[in-house]
Amino acid sequence: MGEQPHDHPENPLEELAARLSGRLARKPVDLHEKSATHVEGGQISMKESAARSIRASALHMEDSAAGYVRAGSVDAGESMIGVAVAGNATLRDVTNSALVARHVEADHVRTVFLAAG
Repeated sequence: MGEQPHDHPENPLEELAARLSGRLARKPVDLHEKSATHVEGGQISMKESAARSIRASALHMEDSAAGYVRAGSVDAGESMIGVAVAGNATLRDVTNSALVARHVEADHVRTVFLAAG
């Protein structure tokens, strides 16, 4: 049997950077009275804040706004979300353009498109 070539990155720091980026993405993030272009983290908590895009394992929003959200779970109250893709969504007094989720619990939600299943 011949030897198979090994895939080595040309720069050994690339692999280290990829591992560290993965760890940083799981860290909790708190936004209070702030705005951001992109927020990524494990658990993200927003209060009176805004973000253009969010990627999280879990997102909690109060009196906040987000353009695009991709999260495992979203818990939002008195907030606005442009487009959201989530595993589970719990929404109270939320305005949302489009929501796609496996499971949705909603109270006083205004939306154009909702797909759950």
